[in-house]
Amino acid sequence: MKITIPDSKTIVAMERSRNKKLDFTFHIADQFFLKGMIQNPNSITGTKVYVDCDEDAYIFEREHLEKPDILTQFWREGNATLSQKELDRLLEQAPALFPILAIDMNGIPLMLAWGKSDSVRYAMESGNGTYFSRSRNKKWIKGEESGHLQNISSIYLSVDPYYIIYETDQIGAACHTGYYTCFFRRMVEADEAVVIYPNKVEESK
Repeated sequence: MKITIPDSKTIVAMERSRNKKLDFTFHIADQFFLKGMIQNPNSITGTKVYVDCDEDAYIFEREHLEKPDILTQFWREGNATLSQKELDRLLEQAPALFPILAIDMNGIPLMLAWGKSDSVRYAMESGNGTYFSRSRNKKWIKGEESGHLQNISSIYLSVDPYYIIYETDQIGAACHTGYYTCFFRRMVEADEAVVIYPNKVEESK
């Protein structure tokens, strides 16, 4: 299956530790940076590279990361874990749009989308994975039409670079293609990937 790296989109390249659920290093990149990383994805021993359904988010899974991003948990099981003043300060630092990664309770990356500070505030109020749809220019609650909701357990924030992680109990498929995760393909060559999930969610029942 051929992979086409888009030349007109912002690309998110994530390095992830295979053994630590919350060890990530994010890179907000362009096609040239990404091509340099995936020129030979199997050249780094033990590294696996996964690509999402839109081919604009990539995960480089490694045995361990030398210097993972610093994450702060600020919401858990319906309650803020920081003071309102500190929480407001962190959210006010947010860029106009920033990446939000959803992972499941076992640490499996589910999807990468974009959000605003209001998206995160609504997610805290509702407990549902909430993003911002750039194509529709409005708030997007994952699963509001399909029923494949994300029931959030915890929310984490990295300030440098700025991104959010939702730890969630995923109902059904996270991917609009029907796969449990948007990262259902693993790269085997610089422009070739294979599907690693044998069935879509509905097919596996």
